[in-house]
Amino acid sequence: MIELTVPALLATGLAASPHCGLMCGALQVSMLHGRGALPMARAVLLLHAGRVAGYTLLGGAAGTAGQWLLRGLPAAEWGHWIQFAAALLLIGVGAAQYRRERPVTAGCHAPRLPSLLRSMPAPARVCAQGLLWAAMPCGLLYAVLGLAALSASGVMGALLLAAFGLGTTPLLTGSGALIAHVGGSAGLRRTGAAVLMAMGAASAVAVLLDPSGAAGWCRLGY
Repeated sequence: MIELTVPALLATGLAASPHCGLMCGALQVSMLHGRGALPMARAVLLLHAGRVAGYTLLGGAAGTAGQWLLRGLPAAEWGHWIQFAAALLLIGVGAAQYRRERPVTAGCHAPRLPSLLRSMPAPARVCAQGLLWAAMPCGLLYAVLGLAALSASGVMGALLLAAFGLGTTPLLTGSGALIAHVGGSAGLRRTGAAVLMAMGAASAVAVLLDPSGAAGWCRLGY
């Protein structure tokens, strides 16, 4: 079954990365245009380091909030239902991605840089842009933050989101080249959507077949 562990969120990031590449591939290109004389490889590394750092901060905040919100929730009674809800959430995100008739290849655009960022040295500027990237609206990110909140721990929430961010990085970095070789953005999008739905379905079936075994999934006891 799918658990709230770092490897599970890393796998979720890998499965979700086709969506990330399609929605924000253009944003990445736009940000890298302002790298100046910074070598491309270093600029990409700094950009995604900033993005993953932003995800980590958001995950830590979500986990801390979850600790407060779920303080009185008994794990033995509610753990399997929380896992089942998380599984349905994955299936829903995958289904929405699969059914999108016209994939958006340029879903987000980098705004004009504030003067403070423009005055920074190129390495710091690119890293800061990556950090701000994490604040852009993203339904999939919000869903994963919901899972991080279920960890009821600021440290664990930060680790989970860092793993998710790292999982999205390889395909997001090379999204343009990968789309060209896979046979079109629709095929890539639907492949990622199918993986998400399969992960959610596997988790839901595990709960239905063995509810007692999933009862402590979120470890919400205090």
